[in-house]
Amino acid sequence: MYNKIFKNKTWQSQERYKKEWLHRNEHMRDLLDDYKKYTYTEYGCGPMAPFKSCIGLDISLVDMWKWDKLNNIVFDLNTNRDDESWNNLPKTDVGVLSGVLEYVDNPHLVLRKLRNIHKFVLYSYEKEEFCKVDLGQIKNHSNWKKHKLILLEYNK
Repeated sequence: MYNKIFKNKTWQSQERYKKEWLHRNEHMRDLLDDYKKYTYTEYGCGPMAPFKSCIGLDISLVDMWKWDKLNNIVFDLNTNRDDESWNNLPKTDVGVLSGVLEYVDNPHLVLRKLRNIHKFVLYSYEKEEFCKVDLGQIKNHSNWKKHKLILLEYNK
């Protein structure tokens, strides 16, 4: 799937990003009690940085493309496999993936890597339904993509 979508640079065009996607991030924000007390890294921020836009805080922005002065970190979740590159990502409280995991070739690997970086991982798969699930439930759920919006807490 990765080669089919990204070799033609589908997500490099700003026109591909929809303003309606901002609403999903408001629901994601609302899963966190007192969201202003956390630090964040938004993965797949695109040209709009929707999570940053809805929380109004200065956060770390990561995307596979460089968006002018928006994101200072260019990182591809599909092609960066070595631990050293992952260890160089910002160590914040919460890693946010809003509509990103459905384009990741190996979501289990990405979530395992992110658990070493963040205390929480907040991600959405679709924008319609929302639920909270702990890591034990998600690890043992064979069809995990059914969950629409998930906040994972990693006990360190």
